[in-house]
Amino acid sequence: MGYYMRFLTTDKVVRGIPFLNRELQKRNPKWELEFVANAKRPSALLKYGSELYGEFEVNLPGDGLFTEEIEELGDFISHLEKRDAVEKVLKDATAIYALRVLWQGRDSEATLDTLQVFWEVLFSLHSGLLQADDDGYYDAEKRVLAVP
Repeated sequence: MGYYMRFLTTDKVVRGIPFLNRELQKRNPKWELEFVANAKRPSALLKYGSELYGEFEVNLPGDGLFTEEIEELGDFISHLEKRDAVEKVLKDATAIYALRVLWQGRDSEATLDTLQVFWEVLFSLHSGLLQADDDGYYDAEKRVLAVP
């Protein structure tokens, strides 16, 4: 299964993997989104130097997974109070940038700290929220909804 983090954007313009890779490398040239050919959806391996940090995928409306993911994320928060802002993003989402985090024997907190720059790049390019499994939803500044 794995640990997933998803950036849900509501922007009309969705950036592709080559563009994201260039922006990420501007922050630090050790980062790389290595494109995966022949995948069902736009996909890449997220690497920092020689270390693999995750499997990245862009989910778009009509791709067979986008609607299912949005519905599932909505179901997970349907019982929570103060979920309106998250529900609005789910309703208006135009893409999901999904990352399956790979620990590779690393400490989970250290891995998540290292990945912070990746999310900062997405927040600098898009409006939206970051969702972290078994944790909650974040804007660029703070957690906006805890999901126990």
